[in-house]
Amino acid sequence: MVVQSRSDAAITEVVISVRDAEYRIPELKPGEVRAFAARPRGESGVSVSYRIGGRLVEVPEEGYFENNPDYVVLVGLGNAGAEIDIATKTTSPG
Repeated sequence: MVVQSRSDAAITEVVISVRDAEYRIPELKPGEVRAFAARPRGESGVSVSYRIGGRLVEVPEEGYFENNPDYVVLVGLGNAGAEIDIATKTTSPG
């Protein structure tokens, strides 16, 4: 999972939630990117909450991925909300 700040202000108290797990990031500076292995148990979506400028932003669960390295999850956090993109890696036959 990759979490990226798309804000011009610091983002704090980030909580990324997947099935049976939460991942916390105390602070993201403007433009900062963090990557970590998210391993849900079974099928999962992604929800996120964070603070920006003292305001709480909450995004309900969306998307679908599994505990499988073929899934790529990008969470972009901005002033007005979050964008969650989930894709699968493609491999060349060979």
